[in-house]
Formats: sequence, structure tokens, C-alpha cells
Amino acid sequence: MEPFAALAPLPGRTQQRPFQLGRVFYVDTYGTNVDDSGEGDDPNHPLQKIVTAIGKCEANRGDFVFVNDVWSEDTEPIVVNKAKIHLIGISVSPVPMFVVVTPTGDTAVFQIPTAGQHVEIAGFNIGGGASRGGIQTQESPFGNWIHHNVFGHEFPGGGTPAYGIKSNHAPTGMAHALIEDNIFYGEDGAASFGKIDTNGMLMYGCKGLVLRRNRFIGIEGINVQITDAVKCIIEDNRFAIDGNTTGRALTLIGCAGCWIDGNKAGFGKTDMAAVAYADDGSDNHWGTNASGAEVASYPA
Repeated sequence: MEPFAALAPLPGRTQQRPFQLGRVFYVDTYGTNVDDSGEGDDPNHPLQKIVTAIGKCEANRGDFVFVNDVWSEDTEPIVVNKAKIHLIGISVSPVPMFVVVTPTGDTAVFQIPTAGQHVEIAGFNIGGGASRGGIQTQESPFGNWIHHNVFGHEFPGGGTPAYGIKSNHAPTGMAHALIEDNIFYGEDGAASFGKIDTNGMLMYGCKGLVLRRNRFIGIEGINVQITDAVKCIIEDNRFAIDGNTTGRALTLIGCAGCWIDGNKAGFGKTDMAAVAYADDGSDNHWGTNASGAEVASYPA
């Protein structure tokens, strides 16, 4: 079977095939002929758990793990400790309804240690523990690519993860990561599908972070807070903020050499009284960013 036949091109993805292709493993918790003790390289005989597939991967070989259906049957946190592996949720819609990972306890879903360099995580519906992030670093991974995931909106039955993504290991944190085209939900709505209840992203020391084209919907706290980072690029993100307060969309603390441009924030149908961006330094570079109908070139 062609290993990429089931993977439709994702918007914004320019690389249709990886430069390096290692082995391919398949996970399908509720598929037929599931065998978690098998090889897992045949889609007709998939593994049951993502952690089992990661255990079969070899670091730096470019291995892929395709996940068809999980629904919270894994063991969290899922420690992604192999360099240059790709975890891909296969979904029939832009919102990965059936590729759901949410912990039963207060843990992260995906935990990335320093050994998890250049890891790709895409196509998952990600929950998280009450004080944890859906994706959380342990130590200082480098060069991760996180894209086309949904954070906070857990279809199996809700939950209130504290963060979508959390990187709290100074001074380097999640260095040179590319985080793009994700959705972070704070509002749970009438269906109570779950929500992020603190920050969409809480990042420390993330040198060279690129954050673009993400959507943050109704996050109760600061949508993105970045501390002690340098040379970040923060472009074209959208914030439906939950409060008309300064810095609610994006707050930079102790950052330098960053470029921030093309971001837009809105607060319901109300004109915003405050600028949705905050920066306590003078060494970052601000382009044109909007707060409601107003265009704010410079933050508070």
C-alpha cells in the first residue's frame, strides 16, 4: 500500500512527501485485527496505542505513525522521545473528530523531552489535564512542527485543560518550533465539548519560534503569553478574545528581536477599549496588528 495514500494534502503544506522516509506504523484502537504486540506496519493489522508505535520507531530515521482512531485509549502522557518522527492523525474532515487524545488524569497528552528533536505532530483533537498543556515540553526540544490540531474541544466528553501548548523550560524552551494552522478553543458552548481554561499558549525561552495562522476562540486568559524569547515571528494569527483588556490576545515579557505583524483580535460585537497586545520591552519589531476595527501598530 502506498503509505501516503490516506493522507490528503493539508492547507499550507508545501512538502507532499518527506525528504527522508523511514518505516511507517499504523494505530487504530477500534479497527479490525488490532494487535498491539504485532509489527504495526500493515494498516490491516494496526497497533492499539500510539506509545507502542513510538517505541517501534527509530530516532533520526524519519519514521511515520499514522493514527486512524484513538478515542482516549492510549497511555498519557505520550512521551515523544525519538528525533525526527512524524505523528499524523488521519481524519475525514478538517476537524479531527475521531483522532482524539485526552488523558484520564492530570497529565499532558503529548510530552516532548529534549530527545524529541524535529518531531511533527498533526491532525489530532487534543485535550489535557486540569493543570497541564495538551502538548507540553519536558526540558528543551528543538525544531518541532505542530500543525492542524484542535486543542481544548474534546468530543468524547469535555474537560478543562489549562493550556493548549505549554513550554516552561528556560532558558531555551521549545526552540525553533513551527506552530501553524491550529485551533485553540476556550468557549465550550451548549454542547460542553470541553475548553482551555487558562492560556492558549504559555511559552518560555522559545528562541526562534514561528507562530502563524492559528485561531484562538474564547480563551479565558491571555491567549498567547511568551516570556524571555528572542527572534520569534508571530504573524497572521486570529484571536476571538474573552475580555476587553490590554494584552489579552498576545503578551510579550522580556522578549527581544521578534517580528509581530498581521494579527487580528476581536471582542464580540463591541469596539475594543484596549489594545489587545502588550510588550514590556523596546527591542521587538511591530508591524500592523488589529484590535477590533482599530489598527494598532504598536502595543501597550
